[in-house]
Order: sequence, then C-alpha cells, then structure tokens
Amino acid sequence: MDLSAFQTTIQGHVKLATGLTDAKVIWANQTRDRPARPFVELAILDDDTKGHPEHGQSDTPGAPACAEVTLSTKHQVELTVQCRVFSSEIVGSNTASNVARKIRNYLGRDSVNVALADPAVGIAVVDLGPVRDASIMLSTEHEGRGILDLKLRVADLDTETTTYIETATVETTVEQSNGNVTRTLTITQP
Repeated sequence: MDLSAFQTTIQGHVKLATGLTDAKVIWANQTRDRPARPFVELAILDDDTKGHPEHGQSDTPGAPACAEVTLSTKHQVELTVQCRVFSSEIVGSNTASNVARKIRNYLGRDSVNVALADPAVGIAVVDLGPVRDASIMLSTEHEGRGILDLKLRVADLDTETTTYIETATVETTVEQSNGNVTRTLTITQP
C-alpha cells in the first residue's frame, strides 16, 4: 500500500463530495494554520490486518544477480479514516453534519465504489459509519462539527528479491546392521 497515493485518492474523493478546494480538505497533524471554515480534516485512526496473507513467487531470469526471484506477501488491511467537518453554519445544507452526510452519500454510490475498487486504485469501502454532531461554542461563536468514520480496505503488498538456489546439500542417515552410516549428497544446478 502506497500511503501517499491512498491519502491523495481519499482527499480527492472528499473534495468531489463536498465541492471544497485542496486548501479546505486537509490531513490532520500538519504543522500549519487551520483553514477558514468550512473545511474537512482527515485522519487515519488505525489499521488492522484482516485474514491470512497471500504469498507469491515469480521468476525474472533477466534480472540482476541476486534478484532473479521475487517473493511477495499481500495482506488485506482495513483502515479507519475519520472525516472531521468544521463549519460556521448552524442551519442549512452546509452545516458540518450535512457536509459529513454528503461525504457518506458520495462514497456510498455504486459508481464511486467501482472506481475505487479498480485494480489500479485498490480501495474497497467496507463501512460508512454514522454521522455524529460534535458542535461546540467557542467563546461567543458557534463552531459546527460533524464526524464520520469510514472503514476502507486496501491490499498491502510487500516484496523482496532473492536468487536461484545453485547448490543444495542434503544429508541423510541410513541405518545398517553394522551401525549408522552418514552420506552427503550434493546437487548442483547446471
């Protein structure tokens, strides 16, 4: 899983869902000022490996020495992405909770799910959680806050390269009536 590509994809879809610009759909924990409201802050809360890993092997005869064999392990990873929407509006279609609903509804569309599931993207929508209103008063000003947790699944592929086995040593023990005899057999690939 390329985390940067994952973040760019999710950020792009949240922008499409909300109509907000790049500067208004941000990832949490950045060293920068908060944008003016309305804006959406995204955060990856956790990830969890699901199921058993898939193992694979492929030969690449023309590869450089010691890289002729590629071993791969693929895990299915479920990520929780939290969308925190901040707004000044108290009523109307652009309250924080309503913007969070726009995100949920957009990501629930079949066309969006098909686009995300494309092998080039590789994201599956597992669950679109409920929208929670977390609005507060800041001094004398209302700040609308809507929170939506998304469960998304991606494949995390890890690869390593190795070389062909040129020599293998097999040791066997044969019992005979006069005691144990150990023989060594060496097999060499031509």
